[in-house]
Amino acid sequence: MATRTIYVSLQGQGNSTNLRLVDSEGHDGINDITTNVDPDDTVIWEVNPNPPAGSQAIRSIDNVYKKTDVPDNYTLLISNPTPNAAGNYQGTVVPATQSPGSGKKESYSIDYTRTNGTSGTDDPKLNMN
Repeated sequence: MATRTIYVSLQGQGNSTNLRLVDSEGHDGINDITTNVDPDDTVIWEVNPNPPAGSQAIRSIDNVYKKTDVPDNYTLLISNPTPNAAGNYQGTVVPATQSPGSGKKESYSIDYTRTNGTSGTDDPKLNMN
């Protein structure tokens, strides 16, 4: 049981619409990364306090939720993530007895607010080890 953190910032400058996502496994991508998880892991989505070069901070993460319009979108999280005491979003991966199996993915959305107050959405994935 491990904690996987996904750090969220905005790629580019100005009115960029692309998120820059970096996870604690070293995956780094623009708009889309796949984070590998194991049963019972904790996944935390956090505003990146130190955005990578070429990126900028966002104001907040407003919601994290499973996408419903994706074929073969497996359930890897027990439920949609919820805000924790630190203001980040946190979810728990299903136990091994409920795992859909290795290589199955769950697509989800991140709703966020830019520092200028406008909002956006991005669609990364979780992958079961």
